[in-house]
Amino acid sequence: MTKARLLLILLAGAVLGWQTGAVAARDLPRFDVARTCRGEAADRAKAFVDACLADEQKAQEQLTKGWDKFAPDIRQTCVGTATSIAGIQSYVELLTCIEMGTAAKKMPQN
Repeated sequence: MTKARLLLILLAGAVLGWQTGAVAARDLPRFDVARTCRGEAADRAKAFVDACLADEQKAQEQLTKGWDKFAPDIRQTCVGTATSIAGIQSYVELLTCIEMGTAAKKMPQN
């Protein structure tokens, strides 16, 4: 995942203004990560696609293990963000968003 893509996803979520009081994403969404990895690969070697798929599987496993422990408002925002941008379905990006949201919640409020 590139920094530009992450920034785009986070900005899209902010611009669209998901409400934290909305019904939270109860289930981990199902993504077609093979399609995403093939799209990211463009002209790169099969090894790139394989590495991408391995990263996605690892992120999906982490999300599955901790899904119920993540705050409902963060899940709602990140799933909305991860599914709002056409063609991009990535557990790595979803996990990154959730980790960033969780860390942000822990920061002291001024």
